[in-house]
Amino acid sequence: MQSFRYRTSTLLGPWRHTAEEASKDAIRAKQACHNELGEGWHWVVPGSIEERQELPDIHSRNHNFDFAPLDSNYTPRERRRA
Repeated sequence: MQSFRYRTSTLLGPWRHTAEEASKDAIRAKQACHNELGEGWHWVVPGSIEERQELPDIHSRNHNFDFAPLDSNYTPRERRRA
């Protein structure tokens, strides 16, 4: 899944599901504005829309911690037997 946000030298937008949502954030923050004809938009200050590729949660290491007790003889195998 992809995420998008705007970035300027002074502001950074939140991650959004679409580039269009990210550009709307930039316009609301007055970092960009709609073109005069109402078609499209342009930056008021130098900026860009960043894109990141998110990995599925199954590949995330966020919940894969292995905390060891202070015992120096501890091994992860001992923890699994307990």
